[in-house]
Amino acid sequence: MKNFRITLSLVVMAFAPAVFAGETVEKVNPYLAPLAQLKAPELPAGCASLVSQAGKEQRETVTVDVISAGARVNSSALSAIVGAVAKAQPDLAALAAATAVGQQPKQTSQIVRAAVGAAPEQAGAIVYAVCMRNPGSYRSVAAIAAELAPREGKAILESVSAALPGQRAYIAQAQARLAADRSVVAVLNEASQLSAQAPSTSDTLASASTPTVRGPSITPPFTPIGGTPGSTDPSSTINYPPGGRDYSAP
Repeated sequence: MKNFRITLSLVVMAFAPAVFAGETVEKVNPYLAPLAQLKAPELPAGCASLVSQAGKEQRETVTVDVISAGARVNSSALSAIVGAVAKAQPDLAALAAATAVGQQPKQTSQIVRAAVGAAPEQAGAIVYAVCMRNPGSYRSVAAIAAELAPREGKAILESVSAALPGQRAYIAQAQARLAADRSVVAVLNEASQLSAQAPSTSDTLASASTPTVRGPSITPPFTPIGGTPGSTDPSSTINYPPGGRDYSAP
């Protein structure tokens, strides 16, 4: 494979004007045209070169644009592109992986494997960024990261808890239960079971808001007071002096 290096000046020359669609402006990716000129085997190294040449203030923007362009040029090479960028610039591995997952969610496992394999010390950051983009895959993402970076288990679990606050309490409970085996996979499996057993918020709210239905109360039959209606027992009548019960004559 011949050595290939794309300079930023070439990228500037290849930059196309923005496309106006009504009142909205669609940004044209400046790296799409130059990357499209590369052969498939050259694409990962070309993307890594572009990111490495970016200035300090543009590194993140360039990473997002380069990964996005690479995904459009050759989606099957996306995991290799992420791996090359992560190896060249480890501190951008998480951003590269998350951007790639946003472009190709079905390749999440391959992308994470490439990113963590190239920058294992960034496993926690990679897990967090990818889980924020694709939360439904958190267990497989964490398992892959733990496999490739076994020393980063604590950071991986902390990243999952941070990305998915709803799982934080269950992960903590699982860690407390699993005194013998606190591996990432074991903890997340236990946390998943605890989460499944817990009542859902909607069930709790429904139970709290549903009024209690009471049946008819059963009391003894009504017993009327003795005597005929309209009659008065003289013995039960109290005579009060004029002026009221407690009135005292002057």
